[in-house]
Amino acid sequence: MSSSASRPPSPPSPKPRPGPLGVLDSFIGPDATAAELFVQFVPTVCFALVLSYRAFQASFLHSGLRAVVFVLLAIDLPGGVLTNSTRASKRWYHRQGRSAAHHLLFVLPHTLHILAVALLFRAYDWTFFATASLSLLFGAALVLSVPLYLKNVVGMLVVLVAVFEDLYVWKPTPFLEWFVPLLFLKICVAHLVPEQTTVPSQQSEAAIPLLS
Repeated sequence: MSSSASRPPSPPSPKPRPGPLGVLDSFIGPDATAAELFVQFVPTVCFALVLSYRAFQASFLHSGLRAVVFVLLAIDLPGGVLTNSTRASKRWYHRQGRSAAHHLLFVLPHTLHILAVALLFRAYDWTFFATASLSLLFGAALVLSVPLYLKNVVGMLVVLVAVFEDLYVWKPTPFLEWFVPLLFLKICVAHLVPEQTTVPSQQSEAAIPLLS
């Protein structure tokens, strides 16, 4: 969506390894260092254990389905924020040949996260599902549409708007107060913002209607 002139060609990304390790590479990016693996996996396990323990202690997860979905969310969202923030992941997901359509195809299934929360933890709250999904998709499209040097700040703006929507419009989901902030942070900042090695140019400024 953004002009290719505002972004240099992405460096070639290493290919996934053969076998089972290649499956892991396709999620976290090939050539992740030991430090990157530690920082994304160890804290993720800790976050998931703490969040799940808190919910179980309060008898919030009173059915098997709720428990499974809760634990999966508690793993995917903190882990997704950390994994998508690594150099290896950004090189992989923003490698040569990747387009805005590829990124939107990554974003779209995350509306199922919102659907699961709306059905299982918010008593079939269809308003939450519809408005939160639209906010996520619109926010993602906005980040993809701006020049490279603005993607990070626009992504953070989308997260801030979502946090205020959650606090004052949707109301936070009990025991999932972290759901909306982490979901939007994972998508609109960690995933959609590539590594930045450029400075703004007059051409990229001109691509913004308010500044042209």
